[in-house]
Amino acid sequence: MSIMLFYNNITPLNSVQQKNDRVRQVTDFTFAANTHFIPVTGMEFGEAAKALPIVFVRSEDGGFTPIVMVGLQENKNMFVSSEGKWLAGYIPGYVRRYPFVLSSSEENSDQLTICIDDTYPGYNAKDGEALFQGQGKPTPFLEGVIEILKHFHAHSNLTIEFCKRLADSGILEELKGEFSMPNGEKKIKLEGLYTVSEKKLVGLDDKTVLDFFRRGELAWIHFQLSSLANLSRMVESFFAAQN
Repeated sequence: MSIMLFYNNITPLNSVQQKNDRVRQVTDFTFAANTHFIPVTGMEFGEAAKALPIVFVRSEDGGFTPIVMVGLQENKNMFVSSEGKWLAGYIPGYVRRYPFVLSSSEENSDQLTICIDDTYPGYNAKDGEALFQGQGKPTPFLEGVIEILKHFHAHSNLTIEFCKRLADSGILEELKGEFSMPNGEKKIKLEGLYTVSEKKLVGLDDKTVLDFFRRGELAWIHFQLSSLANLSRMVESFFAAQN
């Protein structure tokens, strides 16, 4: 997933330079308020589909990336309150890992470094969690963060392969739609979004369907389709807020 949101200044963690640094756990999601989409991994589809629409967008390499829609207007998240509370029933892993992230070097993409956004307001807060303990070892807090980052990285790689198989199967189609208020004053037009075509899915050959099934990805496809029911609810909430 090449999309990078939220992070302003990524700094590698170092047990010497940051031996005394602390990080307050995220409770204020204001950092996610200025986006209308968030990347998700296939492993998240089941839970995400209960609360948010899952669609696909074109990635920088011409492939596809799955996202959850959290807004209907650019740079406006409907699910972060003015107090910074998260209002949706599911918090994507991309959000939960903030302000930490794994970064790879251009020389060696397999070598991953734990980094932090040092502009995060909770960085070096007095009431924050310590990152390192004696002899530069990670604290239990940082060890938990590392596990989250590792899982997200692994799931992201699996999702990239899943999206390649989806594209190769030819079952993705553009999701086109236009919604308007009853009086016709406000309109929302969907562009650049893709979904699985149920018609094309049914027409897949048995070998391809079995491959998706054996990988556990057929369930992901159905979760994505079922998640679209959340789109109409988002539109209703959006228009209700305009009155």
